[in-house]
Amino acid sequence: MNIISVRPTGRGKSYSIKHPLLKKVKKHTEKELKEIAATGDKDALCKALYPFIPYIVGRYLKKWPSTRPMEDDLVSEGFLAVVELVNGDLIYESKKRIISLACTRINDRVIKYLNDNRSLAAPSVRQQHYLKNKGKTPVYCESVGDGLKESNHPEIEGDEKSRDVLDAYIQLEPKDEIDAYLLAPENWGKKYRELSDELGVGVGLIHYRKARLYKQYLKITEAK
Repeated sequence: MNIISVRPTGRGKSYSIKHPLLKKVKKHTEKELKEIAATGDKDALCKALYPFIPYIVGRYLKKWPSTRPMEDDLVSEGFLAVVELVNGDLIYESKKRIISLACTRINDRVIKYLNDNRSLAAPSVRQQHYLKNKGKTPVYCESVGDGLKESNHPEIEGDEKSRDVLDAYIQLEPKDEIDAYLLAPENWGKKYRELSDELGVGVGLIHYRKARLYKQYLKITEAK
């Protein structure tokens, strides 16, 4: 099952990526790329396609903040996609635009990596309504991590209360990618200002979301 099956939408919305191999990369037009491909210099063609990697990967990091810890891995997937494309025959034989081929290959590898390394969570009600109104089938679009496995629960007699705490955490339902980001274990302990900067939202929203999740947590624990 997929957690991400569509590309992020919206032009220009891309998270800034800093990578040593992507510094000072020159963007080329479709005509220039075809001319480079015609020379048969695969190394040059690879480098010419590098600018599309930070843009494609950056859009996922912008849309789903919880994927940002995977930035290096996603960029590596982008490099692999470019190398595979340049070393194959499709880019030289296909009548499709080189830019389109490169972006599709990079996007496909990014999606596969995310789907292989993130767990499944339901889309928000708002997104489901949006997709329904567009005549599309709702998709799974965000992950809250792998959760807490049963083997990680305390097993010592008398620790039932600790197990209840973990069970209550697992039952928390994120409203959207912001809630999912706040619930992700790797973000526990971060200051409100740090979280707001990473998510690109106001500090007040972080306070509100944490308070709401905490009330939900208390409601679950009180019911036990």
